[in-house]
Amino acid sequence: MQKLIPLLCFVFALVFTLLDFPNGALTVLVLAALTLILITIVRRTIPDDRFIINVFLGALLARLLLGGIIYFFGLFEFFGPDALTYDELGFLISEYWKGNPVNNVDAVQTALRVSGPGWGMNYLSGMLYFVFGRSILLGQSFC
Repeated sequence: MQKLIPLLCFVFALVFTLLDFPNGALTVLVLAALTLILITIVRRTIPDDRFIINVFLGALLARLLLGGIIYFFGLFEFFGPDALTYDELGFLISEYWKGNPVNNVDAVQTALRVSGPGWGMNYLSGMLYFVFGRSILLGQSFC
């Protein structure tokens, strides 16, 4: 089991990178960096760290498997139409933050509100797109 999870992580990273370069590679790099930071924190603070890390990595792999299937087969309309909304609103927010002209000012103002459902996801997607560029695969894998 201790060698299976790292092997699966490597396989997922390779598949994501090869199937959708450069978005897949970007997703793998960001998730790997954040995962390594989290694992370092867990190892320093939790006595039974191996169990917690294995649960986290197993859950992350399950999330990536489902998200990858939805992304690579274009099943957003059926399984996750909210991902399309977060993608669009996050992109609008990132463009607004960059100072680029935005066609739909009303949508940007709605997305920037901190009341109502999904406002945190809008800002998180906007932050990801601002830093790394628009990638629905990254947004869906991160969130």
